[in-house]
Amino acid sequence: YAAYPQNLFYEGSLLRAAPTEFLATLSAWLLLRLQDRPGLARLAAVAAALSLLVQCRANLIVMPVLVAPYLVFLVDAARPWRDRLGRLALFGLVFVAVGLPLLARTCWVEKRFVLYDPSGPSVLLMGNMVDYSGSGWGGGSPRYQDLLAEHPEEVWGSYPFVLKALASEVMGHPAGMVRLQARKLWHFFKSGEVPDNNNFYLYRRLSVVLHNPIGRFGLAAALAALGWWASRRSRHAG
Repeated sequence: YAAYPQNLFYEGSLLRAAPTEFLATLSAWLLLRLQDRPGLARLAAVAAALSLLVQCRANLIVMPVLVAPYLVFLVDAARPWRDRLGRLALFGLVFVAVGLPLLARTCWVEKRFVLYDPSGPSVLLMGNMVDYSGSGWGGGSPRYQDLLAEHPEEVWGSYPFVLKALASEVMGHPAGMVRLQARKLWHFFKSGEVPDNNNFYLYRRLSVVLHNPIGRFGLAAALAALGWWASRRSRHAG
């Protein structure tokens, strides 16, 4: 991972991608350590790290929802239900408290409720229309463009409207939604970095470091899976 070109590229950029990677790794590390010593301070540290992670990437707001069952049924499985719920409430309180200042500031600037990033609703909808290509921006799919033309304010700023539209996509086109997720998975593992505000391939022309052999995500992911499995076996052996 330390030699993965895209990682080197984004770590050297003054973008939120770098702290996002750090906070995601930190959150995972703290969660693993919480299993060994589930103290309140470590629980609060997990909540704070996850809250900062969501502030960098608002679409990761689903993370606390996924972590909550992990805390209740794995980390605190031996505790009485009253203690489990109390610790879960502490987790939620710290998570909200750490994120509240930026959330208040964003809502004050936008004059409406915005979850850290004002483009959040539109991007969420654009990336989950059944005719979306599965990668990149490009203005979105034809279905997204039609919805944007009919309801521009709601697409850009109304979470209830976007969630209702997403539910309609899932219920109305279940097979198309499955194919969309398959396309996303394909683009996730294929060798291709979608140009955004910075073009990785333009920088690679000028950098010997970015031309190193570990240039495909599939290879990096395979090595990561192998490392995870080896570490897991070592931990159980210890």
